[in-house]
Amino acid sequence: MANVHYRSMMGSSDAVIWHIEEDPQLRSTITAVWELDGVPEPARMQESLQRMVSAIPRLRQRVVPGRPRPSWVDVDDLELERHFVEHELDGSATSGDVHRFAERWLADGFDRTQPQWGLALLTGLRGGRAAIVIKVHHAIADGIGLVLMLAAFTDLEPNPERRQPANVVELPLERPVFSRRRRVLLKLRRGLYAVAASPVRTIGHSLMTLRSALRLVWPSRTPLSSVMTQRSGELAFNTRSVPFGDFKQAGRTAGGSLNDTFVAVVVDALDRYHLAVGDSPSRMSRVRVHMPVDVRAGRTATVAGNQFVPARVVLDVPHGRPAHRVTSIGRQLTSLQNEPALRHINTVAAAVLRLGRRPTRWILGGMMKGVDVLASNVPGPNFPLYVAGVKVEHFHAFGPPAGAALNVTLFSYDGNVNLGISTDTAAVTDIQILLECFDAALDSVLSLCERSRAMNPESLTRAV
Repeated sequence: MANVHYRSMMGSSDAVIWHIEEDPQLRSTITAVWELDGVPEPARMQESLQRMVSAIPRLRQRVVPGRPRPSWVDVDDLELERHFVEHELDGSATSGDVHRFAERWLADGFDRTQPQWGLALLTGLRGGRAAIVIKVHHAIADGIGLVLMLAAFTDLEPNPERRQPANVVELPLERPVFSRRRRVLLKLRRGLYAVAASPVRTIGHSLMTLRSALRLVWPSRTPLSSVMTQRSGELAFNTRSVPFGDFKQAGRTAGGSLNDTFVAVVVDALDRYHLAVGDSPSRMSRVRVHMPVDVRAGRTATVAGNQFVPARVVLDVPHGRPAHRVTSIGRQLTSLQNEPALRHINTVAAAVLRLGRRPTRWILGGMMKGVDVLASNVPGPNFPLYVAGVKVEHFHAFGPPAGAALNVTLFSYDGNVNLGISTDTAAVTDIQILLECFDAALDSVLSLCERSRAMNPESLTRAV
């Protein structure tokens, strides 16, 4: 595993996430559910836990207030039993029972004076199987960061002879620390140099960036959906899975990426749900989507914590054939990636954070509460993982809606595309209909794969 660097002070994104969840509807806990093909041996399970905690400083740290942002400090004596739960089901439990446990456990929240994570081992599933439920506060890491962190908990084979120790080091001080006044003067001088060198281009770009930033972060508290308008903060977890190769090939057939296909499925499912449960039969015309965009690059690529910008976009809902929906969504997402302000959103968040906790909750919370759906695409390993000698058969990730009606997280694992569908129970009042709409949307887009196979039977095999 590559070096992972840990700073003691929270980054701006982490601090925003930490503060705004004082509003219960903006709670930001990431949950993962692993279904295992057997029950781990207790001694090996304890060894895996100890290894993970030893390798990852954040799991041994708590948050303390501070300015300009909170900091992480080590706890004096980590009590592992406060974070590890063992729960026995009735011997015939199913995935649905695991999800119901995860919902209840997540509702308990975290003690904000303690390390912000928990892991539960559930035994008593049908067929002698077991499951692991993991919950981690979003301030610790985003989806991709969580995958890197949890690598310390898993193995690549059932009984490895030895395990390479995780490479975790503190981030060295790589640049001088300036006072606030000094930083402002340096930025002002750089800005004046840019204007002097090319005044028209610099001023024009600044205005364009400002307009872009307002589009991305301006508070919009009213959802565009006419049926998913209420929020409660109470969540329900459900899943859907399809073969990775088929899903990717379907997108290729339409000329889109896997992410284009994913977002097209989400938008199509919401359109179908809107039509099915609306007061009057009508299609959705627009949907407001919140999408985390990964910005790991350069010197921040190995820094622990959140390395994404919260891009919010209003998508026109395409109707018609599945290929048209994928290509239409792809064009709109390309426009989002070209937003000039995208790489400055964390700077905007840092500026808002300086206004105080209440203004931060009002501004950024307002940006999130008007969102219809949060869609996150997290690439996972395309090979099986093992925990304490037991294979992880299924891996689903559930992101927090964080003010939206639902969060749909795509996590690819061992040949499958897994959708973790986390819904606010006040917003999605008929979950069974929503799941049927997701089934129909997935069938629709996968028909592109069948069409490609019919036209060229060898093409799918080569693509996979």
